[in-house]
Amino acid sequence: MFPSAAFVASLMLSAAVSGPDSAQLIDGRLVIQPLGVSFTLPPLWIDGKQANSGSFGHCSLNPSGSTPGRLVVERERLPALRPARGEWRREYEAVMDSTLSFDALVAHVGGDPWVNGHCSALHMRVYVGGPGLLPGDAEFERGMATARAFFSPVARRFTEITGWRVTRLSWEANYGDYGGTANVEFWTRSVKGRALVLVFTYEGEKSRLTVDQLGIMASFRSAEE
Repeated sequence: MFPSAAFVASLMLSAAVSGPDSAQLIDGRLVIQPLGVSFTLPPLWIDGKQANSGSFGHCSLNPSGSTPGRLVVERERLPALRPARGEWRREYEAVMDSTLSFDALVAHVGGDPWVNGHCSALHMRVYVGGPGLLPGDAEFERGMATARAFFSPVARRFTEITGWRVTRLSWEANYGDYGGTANVEFWTRSVKGRALVLVFTYEGEKSRLTVDQLGIMASFRSAEE
């Protein structure tokens, strides 16, 4: 669903307001203000119900935890995301923190709680900051070095998709009796001279993913447009 003209106008007005960026959930959309960008989140993340069970990995139609646990959009709750515990997320967090400043994080949303969740679910983090936040070769090399401390080798792939620069770091995670391909995927662009970075974490080959991620990116709206 496309946002209404009134909704877009409200985003444009919010983009003119000064102050630190923050996230808010409005009618199923994650709105970042005053930057003036928004995304539609998968219904399953919000209310635990979704018709298409084929897009959600091991969680099927039963995501764990509560909606507030899955959608962390209040700045005061972000520090409680750290440190990540357990397999997969421990490595994901280390790679993200070595590539981007945690202080620039404004939202963490996903298919189950980052803290104490148990599903192999897609997660997304939203970072906003000055132009220096946009990661380059040095930052991605740090992320790869961090990943190699857990598993090696680590692959880096780059592409451009409709205004976004997309860099994916991936490695084969082996936990003894099971494992798979771990991915940390950075989507970066400039909005009104500021840096916007989305980071997706997920398990599995890229070909498996996902109705959820595609829907989020297709729903992106900016007050610049």
